Amino acid sequence: MNAKELHEREECLYPLSDQTQGDVYKHETFYMITTCNGADNCFDFEQTPWGAFLPVYSPSHHKIYINEQCAVCNGLTDGKPWHSYIVCPGTSPSEIDAVVSAVGVRTFTPNCYAHFIYPYDDTYTMYKLQCYKTRHDSCPDNIDWNPNQITVLDELGLDNDTVVDLCHSSIESVYTQQFSNGVKIYFKNIFCFLCSGQPVPNNTCTHEFRKNTLDVFVESNFAMLLAWKPVDKNATITHIEACKLNENRRRVCT
Repeated sequence: MNAKELHEREECLYPLSDQTQGDVYKHETFYMITTCNGADNCFDFEQTPWGAFLPVYSPSHHKIYINEQCAVCNGLTDGKPWHSYIVCPGTSPSEIDAVVSAVGVRTFTPNCYAHFIYPYDDTYTMYKLQCYKTRHDSCPDNIDWNPNQITVLDELGLDNDTVVDLCHSSIESVYTQQFSNGVKIYFKNIFCFLCSGQPVPNNTCTHEFRKNTLDVFVESNFAMLLAWKPVDKNATITHIEACKLNENRRRVCT
């Protein structure tokens, strides 16, 4: 059974309240259940200022539901809620009070959306539900083998035709090429990457990738973590850290 058949009753969604904010090169996507017993639409179960989207992951069934009511409706009680961040592109520090006040009365400022991050220690297992809106599943028609790639193939004892055959085979073990600016390119397997023409990385790491959760919001001026009580429509605001961005789009906190 392939991934499409295994997840035929799920949708591939960004962990964002506004799906139009998703970027296939920077945001990950996951298989999520959006219906109750295949009938009721779980998007009708609104519980937050931004709507119904507040994912929970069930370890017992290895499924992600778009909200807790959706999980309960499907008979699950072990749903683990993701952390919710309000992200407001273009918001200045002077506007933070307005954003917080809006959430307090269950409204949402127009330029903001919610971004969800899974915070628990079973992330590896949960990430097996990752899906891909854009993925390279084959080699290009005209492959430009550069010297660096040829050297790598020689070290692996592979010839060009074998790499192409292995890329087009049933081997599905996604290889992710990640750049220091957060951009990610996905390949069905390592062989599809090798024949793609993309530069082969060095054997040693030359960049430090994100270590801070909030670094995922480098393109926004403001992000705020919300703490939600289960099945409670009222939010409580956690500690707020307002930071400006420097010319390199990095956070500068005072």
